[in-house]
Amino acid sequence: MAFRRRQRAVQPAEVPEENPAESVESIIADNNTENAPMQRVSVRRRLRFPAIRVNWSQLILIVALVALTVFALLLNGGALPRQVIVWWPLVIAVLAGLWLLISLVRRDSAALLGSTALLGVSISLLLASAYQVPLGATLVGVALISIGMGIVVRGLLWQTRAT
Repeated sequence: MAFRRRQRAVQPAEVPEENPAESVESIIADNNTENAPMQRVSVRRRLRFPAIRVNWSQLILIVALVALTVFALLLNGGALPRQVIVWWPLVIAVLAGLWLLISLVRRDSAALLGSTALLGVSISLLLASAYQVPLGATLVGVALISIGMGIVVRGLLWQTRAT
């Protein structure tokens, strides 16, 4: 790694004064260090650490994916109790509902449609796990109904913005 040297500042040339004796006396007085306090000068270079910036949304997404993977491994291994297996889609439905409310407050159309799709899939998973309804029979229908609900809500809430 090569270090770059700083360029020295160019100082303007001093103009000689008319009275040379005065200038010599002023130079001697300026360079008199007996009365001036000593200053300690450090010869070490200051180490600069690289600036680390954290993208919090990606960090939360990575942690959520790791938690989801651990949950899936425990679910496939049969290490979870029956109550957790039956009601885990309810947690996803609650998170999708919170996402839906936040997207309504922020008036974000893409987030609104995504949250309604997740809500529909989680309701279908809840029906499949808690009430033993086949997932294939409910997944497409409930998901499409919830996405359609999101489109209607988006149209009703944002129709005043267009006018």
